[in-house]
Amino acid sequence: MRSNWITAQILNFLEEGPRVAGEILDLFLTDYATSYRRARHLTVRLDRASHIRTPDEAARHRLYDMLSKLRRDGIIERTPERRWQLTRKGREKKKSIAERERNRLPQTDYPSQSTDKWNIVVFDIPEREKRKRAWLRGALYGLGFRLLQRSVWVGKVKIPEAFIRDLGEIHLSIYVEILSITTSGSLRQIEVHE
Repeated sequence: MRSNWITAQILNFLEEGPRVAGEILDLFLTDYATSYRRARHLTVRLDRASHIRTPDEAARHRLYDMLSKLRRDGIIERTPERRWQLTRKGREKKKSIAERERNRLPQTDYPSQSTDKWNIVVFDIPEREKRKRAWLRGALYGLGFRLLQRSVWVGKVKIPEAFIRDLGEIHLSIYVEILSITTSGSLRQIEVHE
């Protein structure tokens, strides 16, 4: 979760800004005493009496720990020119994190707003997309739609733009139809022509 995000940011930074990253990583990945001394000159001094870390120091120590772990795990390495870069394993990890992020589904807590017209959401989502189908059902339930059949939901609920956008982003819009009924008894007024 959070550590994956931090790892992804570090890996992106290393891949896209090797010169700047090298200078910053040199600060944190030299021996502890040297890095600590250098970092202290760049941050607020510690309150020696209380030994309480400032939020900046705590963040710096977390970064140092994360970078040390990446180095131990073979994700980053130092070049002969003493610059830091991703290893092959690091590039693979970055790709795997990016893939997981692409497969992450949006939240289902859309703002619900009632309306006077009935909206019907009909979908036929293939079995290979069952995670997305479960997400859609959760989102519809959260909006206040009622289940009419497994893939047919009805409600006097306005469809939020964010919901429509998310359907497109996770590639479900091709499987979903949203219908609005504006007048009651409309089915009785339609003649069937064959």
